[in-house]
Amino acid sequence: MTDTMSKRLWDARPTSEPETNTTAAPGPVTAHNNAAARMVASWLVAMNVHRRREARGWSYEDLTRRARVHARRIVDLERGAKRRSAHEELLRAIATALGVPLNELLRWD
Repeated sequence: MTDTMSKRLWDARPTSEPETNTTAAPGPVTAHNNAAARMVASWLVAMNVHRRREARGWSYEDLTRRARVHARRIVDLERGAKRRSAHEELLRAIATALGVPLNELLRWD
């Protein structure tokens, strides 16, 4: 065995510490992960509400009248504005008005 070959084998030996796998599942939930998850969820809700509203040919006013919520809340929700959060009761009212189950607003199509 040559010196170069033995050095390669030595360098390739298993160590007591496993290598870091960058494709593994993420570690513990952090504030950054939480923020990213909220951002994706907000985007999904906004996209789904907008698509379903427009598919029915409804304006913001039509949806607000059927959901019995203020028009500004629908506009903010579809725009993804951070100043107002999408509380469960708002999402339930919108889902009911659109005639879809609540989980459809979070569905990736």
